[in-house]
Formats: sequence, structure tokens, C-alpha cells
Amino acid sequence: MVLPSSPLLALLRRVAGRVAACLVLAPGAMAGEAEGSEDADSGAPGIARAADDTVDVVAEAEEGAAPDPADTSGAVTVVRSDDPTLPPGADLGDALSAAPGVHVRRLGGLGDYTTATIRGSTARQVEVFLDGVPLNPDGLGVVNLAELPLSGLERVEVWRGGAPAWLGSAAMGGVVNLVTPTGDRPPTRIEGAYGQYVTRRVHASGGTDLGRGADLRLSVDSFGTRGDFAYFDDRATPYNLFDDRTVTRENNDKQDISVLARVRGGSDRLSLTFQDGFYARDEGIPGNAHDPALSAHLSTVRNLAHLALGVPLPRAGRVDARLYHQYRREHYTDLGGEVGWGVYDQVYRYHDLGGTARVRLVPLPFLAADVSAALRVDTYQPYSLLEDPPTDGTRWRGTGRLSGEASLSLWGDRLRVSAVLEGRIVDDRFLGEVPYSTLRVNEGAEPVRFPFTPRLGVRFRPVAALTLKANAGRYVRLPDFMEIYGNRGALIGNYDLRPESGTTLDAGARFEGTVGKTRAAAEVVFFHTASEDLIAYVTNAQRQAMPINLGAARVSGVEAGVQATVLGLLHLGADLTWADSRNDSPDDAYAGNRIPHLPEWEVQARVALVWPFLRLGWSVSHTAGTFEDATNWYLEPPRTVHGAHLRVQPGRRWPFLALEVRNLTDERVAVVPANPLDPTGDARAVKALTDFTGYPTPGRTFLATIGLTLPGPSPHPRPEAPPSGAKE
Repeated sequence: MVLPSSPLLALLRRVAGRVAACLVLAPGAMAGEAEGSEDADSGAPGIARAADDTVDVVAEAEEGAAPDPADTSGAVTVVRSDDPTLPPGADLGDALSAAPGVHVRRLGGLGDYTTATIRGSTARQVEVFLDGVPLNPDGLGVVNLAELPLSGLERVEVWRGGAPAWLGSAAMGGVVNLVTPTGDRPPTRIEGAYGQYVTRRVHASGGTDLGRGADLRLSVDSFGTRGDFAYFDDRATPYNLFDDRTVTRENNDKQDISVLARVRGGSDRLSLTFQDGFYARDEGIPGNAHDPALSAHLSTVRNLAHLALGVPLPRAGRVDARLYHQYRREHYTDLGGEVGWGVYDQVYRYHDLGGTARVRLVPLPFLAADVSAALRVDTYQPYSLLEDPPTDGTRWRGTGRLSGEASLSLWGDRLRVSAVLEGRIVDDRFLGEVPYSTLRVNEGAEPVRFPFTPRLGVRFRPVAALTLKANAGRYVRLPDFMEIYGNRGALIGNYDLRPESGTTLDAGARFEGTVGKTRAAAEVVFFHTASEDLIAYVTNAQRQAMPINLGAARVSGVEAGVQATVLGLLHLGADLTWADSRNDSPDDAYAGNRIPHLPEWEVQARVALVWPFLRLGWSVSHTAGTFEDATNWYLEPPRTVHGAHLRVQPGRRWPFLALEVRNLTDERVAVVPANPLDPTGDARAVKALTDFTGYPTPGRTFLATIGLTLPGPSPHPRPEAPPSGAKE
């Protein structure tokens, strides 16, 4: 695979000597403690607490600091990448599955296209951030989680409701914030994995001091797989059992590389950070299981660069500014017309250029204020290599945002009320015309819109062990470029889509307790979302998907989670989500139906037994059957998947060896009623288990990982960050 040039390459050449020296000399620094030792306080997701529980603050969790789920009004789960209940070869989808209310969908096995939804949202309604930089700002597209290696992260923050204002997000479906390691002593890590279907993964990361108060961190990840697993195919004839067969998934190979570099420095008066992330991926597009594509192909290149500076102010205040640019290029080839109608040799280019400024003030010990502003320009340029000239014009969208948050702490910080007022201006005057027409995109709609999204959160802690929360908010999301224009052959655009909007409500309780070396946390949250003009994809007879406005929809449900660390040895985690979704469209074909691809029940449990040199883990997940379409005629069967892993490490300074098995019981098919509209009938059919309609899941899969972690102390002290609030 030939990778194009990147702004990162020049930086890599300048610092390669220092990084090499760091990696070679790191073994000599083994007098320090190795990172990765087991910590009873961080063994289960979401129960880690702030280092100093004696300081009362009035501001929400800060950038760079892990949020305390018991101290925020928003419902948040923090999953550490080194959580012992996660398998050694875990990816970002596995980590997100450890949070209640989150539903992860894949187009197959490891490394395949992966998305996440929260509380019945669509994937576009979930905004994903990397160190505070939006990857799909304002729901502009879907983030493929397979492109973001978990091994390069320190933790994953899942804000299911009431996300903090400093993230600058008004996402209807919640926020996922990915945080890279921020410590001053980054270890040197080297890992390699190999498994079935010629699956391989390599990770290397380390850091070094650059002098004058600056340091460098570099992380490199590579993944590849042939992906040729066996799956069940009924040849789209569920009533005919005689043509059923087991076939091999073809054209499912993929390989990628991800490089993330960060340089930061400064003093107690100014902090400066530059970060650049480069990603390249080549993959086959296997298509629908019943009608596979043998030659369709997609290559992706992405580069995200951002520059951030911070200046502390008196009385725990701070000024932060950020400038970022994201470039993405996709080249989709389907010269045989295997996936959709017609042949494609299409290139898509996306640019996101934005800047943010934020001022945080604490004028009174019980009051914090946060004001932020942002400007962004997004461009989209598709062009076909089969046409002459190849260009199809550039589409533009401009967005501005102004938000203010006030947080009031009362009764010794037992009660905290946070209010957010946020307004945006969205300029769609340069979306262009409908192809082969003189009509403007969204003809008849206002070319400039002013969405207003107020939010309110309340957190009450009557006692230290109990936290009561409630949140309410209004949200608006405009159609993105792919929904308007289509993409990749199988997706058809809709030029008349209206913005979707909604109101969300949630209320819940969280309990935490510690007895000796045993710690437990439990939470239960009731949520309700009412949407108008909800955008959903419907599939036509040619298996092509087109977005439409369904009208009104609502999702109500309960999410519950339990995490515990018993005697520092046994780590437990369990999550349950129940969602009752209804389509309130006036159309008789959809009215009262369940929303497609949203399971009513989802249950997960994880357990890990950790000794000094041995770790044993087991997990199970159950997902109820989901409907493929808005008419609720086609039902995907429920599935239960088990997994197990073993990790052996003779000592902290020794390499570790880990073995894991996914889909332990080799579940690939299910026996279901032949007529999904009459589940009481006697007729039965065999159906393949799928996570995404038409894309089968692999059976039992083995993976082995070997790795080594070495300490890498930074020789210079770094000034402590200012506190996020003031003492009472």
C-alpha cells in the first residue's frame, strides 16, 4: 500500500532520532514503576474518582481530566483502555459496548466498519471527539470506529446525556470523547497480535523529553486481515431449505496504518500543544452476503491536525483557543456494478476547518461561568474519474456557534445546577444545485438557519455515596453531505431532507461505596427522546438505501450498570438497556412500528479475575431481535455471544502473552419463525446471524497477543494544571 504524503512526515523525520533513542534507552530506566500495574480504583469502567475528594468545585470536568461520574449532572461512563474486563485485542467498539445505553453495530468481524448509537439514536446523532476535537462536528457524517485504535487511547468518555459545554456539542444522541495519554511519564509500549483469517495488529508508542519544558509522544498502529470467514447463506430464499449453503466471505480484506504525534510545552503562564493524526486504509467491499461483490474497493486517507493553547486566569479561570483542520479523501471503485446500480470510480474529498475560543471564569466561590465561540467551514467535493471533466463542483457549508454555561453550587456543593444557552448559525447558500436540474438543494427551505439548543442539568448529592441527576435539552441536526448527495453506490441522496430535531429528558441515581479493598458503583437512568423529522434510511428493491424524514418518533427506556472491584482481584461489570421505540409518523405503513435496527433489550456482562501474573476473563452479550425496515416486515434474529481471554505475565517488567476467543460457542445461525409477522406459527426457517443487515458475523475466532511495557520517566517537572473550580 502506497501512502500519500502528510504534514506529519516532516515532523516525524525531525524527531525520529529522539524517539529511537527513547525506545532503545527505555530499558535502562526500569528503576521506575512500570505503567499498567493493577489499580483497584480503576479496574472497572466508570468508578474511578477524582484524586482529591476533599475539594469542592463548581465547574464540570475539565479537558484532560477524567470526569467523575458522581460529580457531573450528565450521565457519563468512563472506560479505560486497560480495563481488565476488556479482551487483550479489544477495539474501540468493545470499549463502547461496556457503557450502558450504547449499541455497537459492525459490518462483520474485527476491523470492519463499526458505528455506535446511544439511547436509540442514529449513528450521525452521536458526535465523536478526539482530545476535544470533533471528528463529525454537528453530526456531519458517521465516524467509523474501526479507524480509531483503542491501543492509542488512555480512556473513552461516553456522555449519554448532559455533555459539558466545553465540548461544544449539541448532539441529540450523546457524545463520545476519546482521550489520548496525558501523563508526564508515558511508557514505551510494543505489542503485536496474530489470529484467524490472517488477522494481525501492531502497536508501538513512546515519548521523550525535547527540553525547555517540551515533550513528544508518538503512537503507531497497524491492522490487517484477510477476513475470509465462513458464513451461512440461505441465498435469500428463507422458505427453501434445500439451497442453503456455507460459503467463504470474499473481498473482505483490509489493511490500515494510523500515526498520532503530539508535541506540547509551556509554563505555568502558557501551554501549547500541536497534534497530528494520519490514517490510511485500503479495503475490499464484500457487499451483501446473498449477492457478494468480488471487486468493489475503497481506499481512505485522513489527516487531523490541531493546535491548542491555554492561558490560566486568576481565581481558577482559564482561556483556551484551538485551531483544527481535518482532511478526508475516499476513493470508491465498483467497475462491475456489484454493490448498487451502475459503475463507479468516484473520489470524495472533505475538508473541515474550524477554530474555537473559550473563556472560563469563577467570579464567586459558588458560581462558574463558561463562554465559548466557534467558527467552521465544511467542504465536500465529489468527482467521477469516469467522466470528462471529472469534477462535480465543491459544496460549502459554514457554521458559527456561541454558547454560554453557568454552574451554580449550593448547600456545600450538594446541589449543583448547570444551564447552557447555545445558538448556531448555519449557512447553506453554497450547497449548489441538484444534479441534472436547475433547482437548488433544499429548494424552498431557508438558506440560513439559526438553531437554538438550550440545556439544563441538575446534580444532587444528599450523601457522599448517592448522586441524583436530571437533564433536559433541545437538539437540532441538519442533513450532512452524504445524506444529501449519496455516496459509495449503495447510498442514494435526498435533496429535500429537512433538519431533524428533538427533545431529550433523563433522570437517574448513582450509588458508590467502598469497604476495604472492595469498591462498587451502580446506576440506573430513565430516559426519553422525542424526535421530529427523524432521518432514517429505507432500502429499495435494489438493496440501495435512501434517507427520508420519517416524521415523529420517540424512544423511552431504562439503562442500568454495575461495576465492582472485589478485594482488588475480581473485576465485574454488567449493563442492561431496555428501549421502547415507536414511529409516530402519520403514514399508516410506519405508524406505531418500532424504529429499525434498535433492539428492545441489550444485556452485557464482563468478569475478570486478576492475580499478580495471571488474568482470566469472560464476557457475554445478548441482543434482542431487530427489525430491518421501517415497515417491521423483516426481523433479524436475536443473538447471544460469549468471549473469553487469558493473559500471562511473569512480572511487571516481563513481556505478556494473551490468548482470546471471540464467539466462543460459534453462534452463526438461528432458527426463527418463517413468517416474522406470525411468530406463533409452526413453520421455521434457518437464518444467518447479522449485526448489520446483509453482513454476516464470523464464528469462533482466536487471537494471540504479545507485548511489553517499559517505563519512560520525563526528566523535567510539568506545572500543575489550575483547579477546575474554587473551594467552598
